[in-house]
Order: sequence, then structure tokens, then C-alpha cells
Amino acid sequence: MNTQSSPPTTHVPLASQPRGGLDGAWMASGALIGAIVGGLALSSTVPAIHAAFSGPEPKGYWYLSRALGLVSFVLLSISMTAGLSLSTKSGKTWPGAPYLLALHRQASAVGLGAAMAHALVLLGDRFVGFEASTLLVPFTSPTRPFAVGLGQLALVTMALLVASFHVRSTLGPRTWRALHHVAFATFGMALVHGLSAGTDRGAWAFAVYAVPGGVVLFAMLVRAALALASKLGGVSEPANERRGRG
Repeated sequence: MNTQSSPPTTHVPLASQPRGGLDGAWMASGALIGAIVGGLALSSTVPAIHAAFSGPEPKGYWYLSRALGLVSFVLLSISMTAGLSLSTKSGKTWPGAPYLLALHRQASAVGLGAAMAHALVLLGDRFVGFEASTLLVPFTSPTRPFAVGLGQLALVTMALLVASFHVRSTLGPRTWRALHHVAFATFGMALVHGLSAGTDRGAWAFAVYAVPGGVVLFAMLVRAALALASKLGGVSEPANERRGRG
């Protein structure tokens, strides 16, 4: 008879527990409904879409690039906020470190994809006349070269940060953390790029940058205050908390 005690049961969050085929059914139903609604919408908008992306000076590429740029900045802000929240006790309590870490990584990856599409779509615009060389080489844009160059540098550093997640064990914790501090410069360059290079000057466009930017700035101030209080109190940051950030 085995007298060894069974290992303690580990609590698994409800959101991470398997639910059989229920989630698959909901996803399939949502995809079907989305396909039907999308088909009906496209049937009436395809002519307008074709007109926006054709002709001697199509405006569709410019509008699409602007939208992708806004989406990318919002996702970068979400990633920054989640990453900064990982170093706070309240963030570890709710929604929890695993959820924040997943949000931090996924938002940055999707935001990078949106940023790359934001740049590549400009190749179809004929008004400004972007070329592959001007997209690849910073500060060579035919319009607002400095502001656009900051966006190009932000894209490069964002790509390095996303790639660092996959080689974290190779880089080592100290090098990885030092590289991760580049995220602050990335966010700053993206913010300046959006405010100075974009053609949107309305209140709604300013709010898209101001609100996420304010949230990230607040999170940065909280993080700095906690770090300062830790140093003044002579309390070193636990090693397990340092490893939990990402």
C-alpha cells in the first residue's frame, strides 16, 4: 500500500481551465456570424473600397496607414501598462501576474504587426511617394523626416523587444532587463511620431494619444515611486518578482 501523501492541489484560475468543446462551438458560431455580417457589409461597400484604393491619387492607403498607426500605439500603450503593472502588488493581486505577462507579450506582438503594416501600406500612397528605401532608412522621408524617423526607430526597437522574448534564456536576465529598458524610449518616440507626423489634428485623435500616454506615464510614476521607496527603505526587490516581469 502506498503511504506517500498526494501532492497539494494547485489552484488553476477559472479562465485557464479547459472547457471541452464549448469554446470551440462559440468560436465557430462567432466566425460564421461574422462571415455573414462581413459579406453583407462588403456587398455594399466594395465599390467604395475599390474607389478609395484606385485612381491617380488613392486616399485609401493613407487612411488605412493612419488607422493602423493609431491601433499600434494603443496596443503599445497596453503592453507598457501591463509590463509596468507586473512590478506592483496590486497588479499581481488582480488580474494576476500570468494574465498581465500574457497581455504584455501579446499586445506588443500584435502592436508590432500593426506598426509594420502601418509603414508598408504607405508604399501604395502616391501623394507623398514613399519608397522602400525611405521606409527602411530613418530620417529620409520626403515629408516630416524627423518625425517619421522617430517612428522608424520606434519600429526597429519594438521589433528588438518582441524578439527578445524568444531569446530571453540566451541573453540572460541582466542583459535582457537592460534591453527591456529600451521600451521607454520606444514609447516616447512613438508618441512624438504620432503627434507630430500624423495628419489628424482633431480632438479625437489627440485623445487617442493623450489618454493611453497619460495612463503609461502614471504607471511609470508609480513604478518609479515604488523603486525609490524600496531604496530608501533598504528593501531589495525579491528575485522571484524580478523574474516574473516580462
